[in-house]
Amino acid sequence: MLTYIKYFYFLLINWNLRIAVYMIRHEIKGEKKYGINTTGQDELINLEDLGIDITHATIYMPVNYVLLEETFKQLNFEPVNGKSLTHFLDIGCGKGRALCMAAHYGFTKVTGLDFSRSLCEAATENLEKTKLQIPELQYTVINNDAFYFEIP
Repeated sequence: MLTYIKYFYFLLINWNLRIAVYMIRHEIKGEKKYGINTTGQDELINLEDLGIDITHATIYMPVNYVLLEETFKQLNFEPVNGKSLTHFLDIGCGKGRALCMAAHYGFTKVTGLDFSRSLCEAATENLEKTKLQIPELQYTVINNDAFYFEIP
């Protein structure tokens, strides 16, 4: 509950009351629905202290559940050349919200990339929870800067 309160005040200070209430309502509903823990924000200052270049980074703040659900609903899963499009790649995956939701929307293989080790660890924990619900899920979480990542 403390995480929601802190996130609410972050939204309230940086946006407004209406957005903060809307976001927290959907955060609680989404976290419960998908059984994961991805709410919050992180300024990533601790990464700079570790010598990691954050000049091109933004704060960690997950995309809203409503937006992600609408996006996944609109994807077309028609096979291309006899192959299903089932691999989802999230560059800047944070705690893995989009990865976990992708699994719930039919992706059987997901890959996440983030340069924060602690966010990668949180993403892995959330993907483990999702794998309990979707045993066929195959996932990989890579702790690396996107600059050095070759997209397969």
